Amino acid sequence: MYTNVFAHRGYKLVAPENTLPSFQAALNYPVNGLEMDLQMTADGELVIIHDEKIDRTSNGSVFVKDKTLSELKKLDFGSWFSKKFKNVRILTFEEYLDWLYSIDYDRMLLIELKTDHFDYPGIEKKVLQIIKKFSAAKWQIVLQSFNP
Repeated sequence: MYTNVFAHRGYKLVAPENTLPSFQAALNYPVNGLEMDLQMTADGELVIIHDEKIDRTSNGSVFVKDKTLSELKKLDFGSWFSKKFKNVRILTFEEYLDWLYSIDYDRMLLIELKTDHFDYPGIEKKVLQIIKKFSAAKWQIVLQSFNP
């Protein structure tokens, strides 16, 4: 039997979950892959965040689906965890893949489409369009959703 070990939302014990510092920290360990969660903004952008509402992991208090990317980028997604992470910003899916590509990431990606509470029409197509931009990447991708 073979077991894959994924860094769930990055290394969320040492940095705010689903943020660049959390993913960077996770890569210091022998994990097989990184897991992250996607939600869609009011203007149709894909952002990396677990919860549908931003109140637990930012200084805002609305649903991701009700804010534009520009509005979300103004919020602090790090201070709730520690002052050390003040002003950490929400990542877009494309920014995340850009970073992984720039470091020549060659492990697995587990991408969870968070569509079990809200419908995000077209999210699957957007995810695939962005993934196609990185066709030369060395990573393997697993897409996951709890929405049948």
